[in-house]
Amino acid sequence: MYLDEMDQKSYQGRIRVSSWNSDYTNLKKVRRIRNELAHSQNSFSYEMCTQNDIDFIRDFYRRIFNQSDPLSLLRKIEMQQNLYANKQNSYSKNNTYTPNNQQYRYNNYSQYNNYSQSDNHHRRKKIRKSTLVGCFTLILICIIAFLIIIAVAMFIK
Repeated sequence: MYLDEMDQKSYQGRIRVSSWNSDYTNLKKVRRIRNELAHSQNSFSYEMCTQNDIDFIRDFYRRIFNQSDPLSLLRKIEMQQNLYANKQNSYSKNNTYTPNNQQYRYNNYSQYNNYSQSDNHHRRKKIRKSTLVGCFTLILICIIAFLIIIAVAMFIK
């Protein structure tokens, strides 16, 4: 699921998130290792992963919880840009030019009055829910991959 979402947002992600390409390739590599361990015969008879793969999984797991993984960073950037765009639209809608006195008339409305408070809360709640589902799915995949790697390491010894 996480990789599918990265595929869907690859154009934006590659431009806006500096670690996008390396994380994407490493995640695909770890997924391939996990699939090979889970589905192929004799997969435990040779070393399939390196210490770098294990370090990547641990680091990526930590980054998910810190919301510094690629999809979280992309969402943060998009939210900041949307907030900035809403502020700009709000400013231009609420300020009108009157030719009589050649001054701007400022409305006393807040920049957030375009939407009701409940609409904003609903949007934030929906974003949080979809982010959590994606994060938990990726965490589950990372934990399974980590357990398989540990099992391989113990089998090799």
